[in-house]
Amino acid sequence: MSVEDIIGSLYELSDCDVKKAERGLVFLDEFDKLNDSDLEIKSSVKNILLTFTEGGTFPIDNDRYSFDFSSKMVTKVYAGVFDKINEQLKKPMGFGIDTSHLNQLKDESDIRKKIIDKGYFTLEELSRISSVLAFNELDRETKKNILLSSKLSEFAKKKDRYKRQFNIDLVASDDFIEGILDKISNSETGMRSVNNLVKRSINSAEKGLLENEDKGYKKLVLTKNTVLDPKQFELLK
Repeated sequence: MSVEDIIGSLYELSDCDVKKAERGLVFLDEFDKLNDSDLEIKSSVKNILLTFTEGGTFPIDNDRYSFDFSSKMVTKVYAGVFDKINEQLKKPMGFGIDTSHLNQLKDESDIRKKIIDKGYFTLEELSRISSVLAFNELDRETKKNILLSSKLSEFAKKKDRYKRQFNIDLVASDDFIEGILDKISNSETGMRSVNNLVKRSINSAEKGLLENEDKGYKKLVLTKNTVLDPKQFELLK
């Protein structure tokens, strides 16, 4: 996706009001990859993105609309893993790390220095970003809440659908929850992989549910065994 595509999306989400779009918010993930890449075009991409960050004016002209857009007042949020910031960490900064090492990041100036030292950005490039924040690992209870009840929770979506479609309660046993949390704790992607794990666990159970729809079952229970083998689950009356 180009900067022009980003501006176009922001423009459309702002009801095609340029002034409103110019005061919008843009969130770009994996910003660390901007310098952590061998792509030949990365220098030009970096320059365009940093101009956008600094507050440049971009002419947008396509088959649907034509306007000039100033990024000066746009709120920009750039997220990244920056896994080389702390060489002691075996996993990147984020959901799967050992938080005991985070005290080595003393303050914002320390974070900025390490980003520069590790070659992610030059001092000139990083100076265009007004604030830099480091996020600690989510605690286990927060991960559990994300797994079971966040807006993007695959489990919550399936639970609601099963109740409406089959009048069956989808139940996650404590062992299932702990099994999922243990698995993502050992994953390089951390919480990013939680929905894929839950999907994998539930899909086979859903097949079993459909095959036994006429048998009057009232509960579909996911257990620790379901995490290890999606074909293992419990249907209860």
